[in-house]
Amino acid sequence: CSNASCVGPGLFECKNSLCISESLTCDGENHCGDYSDEERCNIDECALSKPCAHNCTDLKVGYRCSCLPGYKPHKVFPNLCVDLDECTEGVRPCDQICLNKHGSFVCSCQANYTLRNDGRTCKAMSHVAPQLILTNKYYIRKMDFHGNQTLLVKNLTNAVALDYDWTEKCIYWSDVTTIRSSLNRLCEGGSAQVLHHHMLTNPDGLAVDWVGRNLYWCDKGTDKIEVSTLRGQHRRTLITKGLREPRAIALLPQKGYLFWTDWSDRPHIGRAGMDGSDQKNIVTDGLGWPNALTIDYEAEHLYWADAREDYIAMCDYSGNNRKVIADRISHPKIKLHHVFAIAVFESYIFWTDWETKTIERCTKYAVDECKTVGQTIHRPMDIHVLHPFKQPQVEKDPCANLNCSALCVLSPGGSMQAATARCECPNDFIVDPKNASNCIANCTPPQIQCQTTYKCISSWWKCDGQDDCG
Repeated sequence: CSNASCVGPGLFECKNSLCISESLTCDGENHCGDYSDEERCNIDECALSKPCAHNCTDLKVGYRCSCLPGYKPHKVFPNLCVDLDECTEGVRPCDQICLNKHGSFVCSCQANYTLRNDGRTCKAMSHVAPQLILTNKYYIRKMDFHGNQTLLVKNLTNAVALDYDWTEKCIYWSDVTTIRSSLNRLCEGGSAQVLHHHMLTNPDGLAVDWVGRNLYWCDKGTDKIEVSTLRGQHRRTLITKGLREPRAIALLPQKGYLFWTDWSDRPHIGRAGMDGSDQKNIVTDGLGWPNALTIDYEAEHLYWADAREDYIAMCDYSGNNRKVIADRISHPKIKLHHVFAIAVFESYIFWTDWETKTIERCTKYAVDECKTVGQTIHRPMDIHVLHPFKQPQVEKDPCANLNCSALCVLSPGGSMQAATARCECPNDFIVDPKNASNCIANCTPPQIQCQTTYKCISSWWKCDGQDDCG
């Protein structure tokens, strides 16, 4: 049988599977023990029989076949060459859309992007300059791609999760403490508002649904994924099953899906409909602390980073075609020490690192052209790219004609088609069987029903000086 280790330049495999240096062939000595290193010496098989489909290199004993660019050796007949699908094998050559062709490939871009002169990368066709926004313990900062910073929010306690709504120009964040955690909002020209503070422990991930106009978050203290409107109304528990330490969350409103990471003793990356349906784990192996999560909408890839295994990887929306882009061992010069959050825009991937307290940037597939974008005093937490193309609009609003009295949540369209939607009710309310747009109270003692806000609250909260009904 063949010696699998006897592969590569400078090696010669004897007929008896012994592996020797190629320099020992045709020297008059029986190094193989079966004289196969002395047979067929100085015969040019390439000229005599043309045994290779593409390139043929004559050796002292035998010959070596190789393929032209865009092709690879046949698995069974290595003298033959077959097409190499550059789009799926090796380093992906295109930023966004990759079309394989026989012996080659063609790159193209999604709407609102144009192909650069290199024929591979895409540039946003927009007058809006992309910027980064990040949480930094006591602050929320805006930063351009050169590291110039602007302070947006200060005097926070422990800002962790973050997202932004481009339509209404509002920042959303979580402030996580052992005494009281909260979800908050600050809109341009306004003042900060507390959206939620009851029954929150460690809301380390949140995401804005810019289509359905809802806010999603995961809490690794309560082991829940929840949703409310962007104004904090109609709070509903969406997913609890299988959650142990949910850390990050990302939304795909165009298709009606949400994704999350969980770094419990059974770490996984999960996917479900944004209505909580069809829950499944799509990545379960090779995970330690899957900390960071983001979506490249144009290339249709899911990115995550693992803070224990120290790598950044990607896959498709079903968890298939998984590839490790960078890891600490193979790329020791890249700062991959404890990644907390990642973001993607155009050709680049950005991440925050707790250990180095830096914001890093690399090209998203080849992980070259890396640089440190910014340095912080405190640990940088969540990070996003501020740009309208990061929240692409859909052709048809699925909620437009439903007239939901409480929540309108997006649902998977099936086979990754456009999202649909349905009306849902907040906790302690059920859908009216006579009118699916309305909700009926299902409060249980000692709860009392709020008159106008679809809430059931504890009777102990009545007349306590706080507007618990909202």
